[in-house]
Amino acid sequence: MIGGSDRAWRVTRDRDTGEILQEVPLERLTDYVLDYFTDSLILDVPLKQADEDGHPVSVRLVFETEGTAERYWLYGGDVIWTPAEDLEIGARIQHADAARGTPQRERLQAVYMRRRIDDGTSVELEVARMQDGAGRAGAAGRCGSRANAPHGRASSN
Repeated sequence: MIGGSDRAWRVTRDRDTGEILQEVPLERLTDYVLDYFTDSLILDVPLKQADEDGHPVSVRLVFETEGTAERYWLYGGDVIWTPAEDLEIGARIQHADAARGTPQRERLQAVYMRRRIDDGTSVELEVARMQDGAGRAGAAGRCGSRANAPHGRASSN
């Protein structure tokens, strides 16, 4: 990667069509930092999996490289089931199919549940598993709540 060539955006897509609803440019060294030692993107503020209306949010990172790079597929998907008006259950996967044993090869699987308590309050639970190119795996969980009050919004994770 050529240092200083990176550009990043926070992207919000329509949950039904996948159409981009909003692209917000992120500023290097203010909104994010690239950690070259751990090959990580570190955001200044945590990124929610969805906006207030339930549309998925992601980060797009673009950078330049020198020479040739190995080509591989990076793909994923998200499935959402709404068994009741106030309940949403989903699963997502993301796979980077680089060569086995390389740090570029990663697999992520997650399941989540979002329950709307009332018009301004919701509870979210998520469990995820990730596997690196060496076959090492780890798991994590998250629970959070969101409440819209007359004078603002509160969120906790």
